[in-house]
Amino acid sequence: MKRSPLHKRFALLFITLTALGCGGGSGEEESTSSALPDSEGLTLYAPMTTDSSFLLVNQEGETVHEWSTTARANTGRLLADGSIVMLLDTKAQPTKFGTGTAMIRKLDWDENVLWEYENSDLHHDVCPMPNGNVMAILWEELSAENLARVTPSRTDPLYSDVFVEINSKGKIVWEWHAQDHLTIENYTVSAASSELTHANAVEYLAEGNAFNGKASLLVSFRHIDTILAADYKTGEVSWEFGPGKLSGQHNPTLLENGNILVYDNRNAGLGSRVAEIFPETGEIVWEYEAEGFYSGHISGAQRLINGNTLICEGAEGRIFEVDPEGNIVWEHFSPDDAQVFRATRYEVEEIAWPDLTIFE
Repeated sequence: MKRSPLHKRFALLFITLTALGCGGGSGEEESTSSALPDSEGLTLYAPMTTDSSFLLVNQEGETVHEWSTTARANTGRLLADGSIVMLLDTKAQPTKFGTGTAMIRKLDWDENVLWEYENSDLHHDVCPMPNGNVMAILWEELSAENLARVTPSRTDPLYSDVFVEINSKGKIVWEWHAQDHLTIENYTVSAASSELTHANAVEYLAEGNAFNGKASLLVSFRHIDTILAADYKTGEVSWEFGPGKLSGQHNPTLLENGNILVYDNRNAGLGSRVAEIFPETGEIVWEYEAEGFYSGHISGAQRLINGNTLICEGAEGRIFEVDPEGNIVWEHFSPDDAQVFRATRYEVEEIAWPDLTIFE
């Protein structure tokens, strides 16, 4: 480890969507709690079981609040008012059958359904946006023109990803088709795969961000070992990184210093790592590796306000925090060691907690 100096079918139930945001998940709204409890924050995650619950756990590993679902949970984002936006019942691949129809659901603190959007092609991630809309990922089949660009050549269907912005009425108001912006000829596709890209993460970077100052998407494509940034207004790819340097990665996020943090899954022989990338040069300026640390799929990482890094070793159901030197300072396992797609720490001041007794 080292450090550097330095859019298909949908149904809608709508009540109200408040302002949402990505990153830590709490949006641009400020918490209105006048007397904040003394706490190091709460961690949100969902064991990937048939009937999942999203759990909030404290630093003692105790579950202090939960949102039950009747579906298999993927990922969730906590909002500033204490509500949650979650992605449920998604398939791992476009050609597989799921346990139900994939949906985005918003619940308030007391588990009342505020909003739902169903679409069988939803998968992997959902990102609340500052304008109250949500950004999501859908599978779509490559056009005949783009399929002809694939190496090695093939005639059977191949899928890519379209990133869609969905408003509070369930209407897709913006979309970005990866197949129309990638240089497809640059990638080799496995003959056994039904997918070109396999997006597994999306973050909306608001205008003025520390990366490039422009409204952008930061996305991860697992099957081509690539993370990239695309301009929200023009659709152009402004930055790309990964082939030969990342492998099967998940959960890239923008840090306050303009760098990118990513969970690099890699293979069992190398083990996984968490890497901080300096975008201008592609230099890895910090990384965490450890003997036995490995998850070949899912997983994620988050830089915390205290400078430490929260890591979700998803296949093992393990969530832990390391300091800049790589020392483990907190560790938690999901119930029965169930797999976890992603975990997110929320600081006390980020949320207007509806129930402060959770800190007692």
